[in-house]
Amino acid sequence: MKRKLFLICLSLLLALGLSACGEEAPPAETADGPGRMVRSIEVAIHPEDPDFARTYVTQENMNALLSLLRSMETDTAPEEEPDLHSGQSYYTATVTFANGQQSIYYLLGHTYMRLGNDPWCVITDEQSLAFNTFLREHPSDDVP
Repeated sequence: MKRKLFLICLSLLLALGLSACGEEAPPAETADGPGRMVRSIEVAIHPEDPDFARTYVTQENMNALLSLLRSMETDTAPEEEPDLHSGQSYYTATVTFANGQQSIYYLLGHTYMRLGNDPWCVITDEQSLAFNTFLREHPSDDVP
């Protein structure tokens, strides 16, 4: 009987000790956390042409476009660093996250892509065509 009482008291003390009051640190925001959830994607062409401007806010369109953009990231570096301001047309796809941060993909001359200030990579004609086809087949979402 004393042994059972001792085990019960020990269990209660252990439970109380584990649930002691204390200041809990806020969870760290991770790269995949709620703050990194995509709120919208805006696509523009430079020089500006409103016929090619798109804004996506539906999960379906954002997921499809992000998947397409991420699949275009390669380790194939160009022989020569492309010049974004050389007069060639280029697209920007601006991804805005719930925490307000943004990532910008640049697609230059149907041949090169980079994310932010990362190095340029070479993309295939098929990847460039897939991006343009997506834009052609998916007009802007209704933005509230």
